[in-house]
Amino acid sequence: MPTRETRTQASMTMPLSRTRSSTSMRLVRPDARSTAIGARSPSQQGGGMTQAFKILIIDDDPSILEVVTDLLKAAGYQALAGLGGAEGLTLARTERPDLILVDYSMPEMNGLAVAERLKADAATRRIPVVEV
Repeated sequence: MPTRETRTQASMTMPLSRTRSSTSMRLVRPDARSTAIGARSPSQQGGGMTQAFKILIIDDDPSILEVVTDLLKAAGYQALAGLGGAEGLTLARTERPDLILVDYSMPEMNGLAVAERLKADAATRRIPVVEV
């Protein structure tokens, strides 16, 4: 069983709100991630070099994009930011991220419409999408 120090090094827990709620989100560092979780292992992507998992964040609020991108980069992930649904769809096709986090309530194209378009496209349908 891993010690507390090992668990702390292998993951990071971030509160979702500043209230006294016990709700939290656990992010697993790329070096501790199992190949069973993702479609491909970062160590298998190129020449034996370990690469960080690429996560695309799609939101219509630039400040949210900045905060989430900074948090993910601090945790060792490669983070991409798409301002709105159209830009996010373009980035998903060109960058081929390992995971996409999309805001559910955006004015021009909501998260559900973005997810539907991603799943309808053969180039992006296998990328996991999480609506937040």
